[in-house]
Amino acid sequence: METVLGKSEGNWDGMTLMHEHIIASSPVMTKFFGDAWLDKELVVARSLERLAIAKAAGVGAIVDGTALNLGRDVELIGRISRESGMPICISTGMYYPGDFAFMRMPADVLASYFIDEVVDGIGESGVRPAIYKAAVERAQLTDEDVRYLHVAALVSMSCGLPIYVHTNAGYRNGLEAVDRLKEWGVPAESIVVGHCLDSYKLDYPLELLQKGTYLCCDRIFRQGDGALKKADMVAELCMRGYADKLVLSHDYICCEDKWNGKYPNDRRPGSVHDDLRGLCVVADVVLPRLKERGISEDQLRKITVDNPRRILAGKPKKGNRE
Repeated sequence: METVLGKSEGNWDGMTLMHEHIIASSPVMTKFFGDAWLDKELVVARSLERLAIAKAAGVGAIVDGTALNLGRDVELIGRISRESGMPICISTGMYYPGDFAFMRMPADVLASYFIDEVVDGIGESGVRPAIYKAAVERAQLTDEDVRYLHVAALVSMSCGLPIYVHTNAGYRNGLEAVDRLKEWGVPAESIVVGHCLDSYKLDYPLELLQKGTYLCCDRIFRQGDGALKKADMVAELCMRGYADKLVLSHDYICCEDKWNGKYPNDRRPGSVHDDLRGLCVVADVVLPRLKERGISEDQLRKITVDNPRRILAGKPKKGNRE
């Protein structure tokens, strides 16, 4: 499988967190204002501190879910991976906010750019993405949403790349997203549906599982009782026989853009991402709760180690530019 530092057998010690972020910011502000917008040395320092804590808690690798329009920075992530000793898999693809170019470009033309990243590497870095980030947020999928999904499908079918789909559990829109991807030929086992426990109702994740997809049980934070509620949902899904279709993560951001140089300290809002152990809530809260609920070590290994490796291994293809 691909990491920001090159190919890996994926045999690192510890769990793989399937959807985290070093940063999630504006690529436009970063390009034009540089460190005045978000100081890279600050990003490195905050990330290294948090990754060291996560590593000590049993995290072996993370998947960075930062799409191009969320400020993906391959050089920065590579430096952080190298200095922390934490393998990091990176994403290609686009988050859901509209992009001017996407309004006017056919899906196959757009897909060709992402295919180039998978086949040749990102820019001159040679780094290849391990997963495609797609996203649907609205209650009803728009023409633009469908175009985004079609691009994801074309890339996955050409290159064998798995797709992580950001969804809104309240709108249950992952169901239509999965149906669309499958109609275009993407196998269910290449689709990971994210944020599927956010409504704290089991009907949505169960319907997704019946379609054969993986579920990323994420947005797990320390504040409130959400982590325990989601752990109980994971336990219930495991007891229903779905342990081989679940992965875990937080959707944590190591360095938010609120830390830019012009934001007054006394006006910065608090956030779940302020938690220094924000990459450890799965280890600190969820796994102990799953053990209390009687989930076996074999099942725990599946959802923390085996399933992520199987997803990230993808389905090798040469990449078809035609």
